[in-house]
Amino acid sequence: MIPFGVQLQPGVWRKSSFCQNSECAEVTVLNDEILLRSSRDPATVVRLTAAEWLALVTGLRAGEFQAEPPTGPPGT
Repeated sequence: MIPFGVQLQPGVWRKSSFCQNSECAEVTVLNDEILLRSSRDPATVVRLTAAEWLALVTGLRAGEFQAEPPTGPPGT
């Protein structure tokens, strides 16, 4: 079961409604794992346990993965 009440059909990839263009993160479930992939490279899949998924989603919601704007010239 995926935490936070997300309902996914096993083997059916789902994209966020906030996704723009075709560059999206996609997620599905398979057995007891949550699978993540990029629509740009669907052959590469990351498999997560429910505990790993929970930690990732909790960290995202808490802002732990916020990208900081660059402070210097490009490449520094």
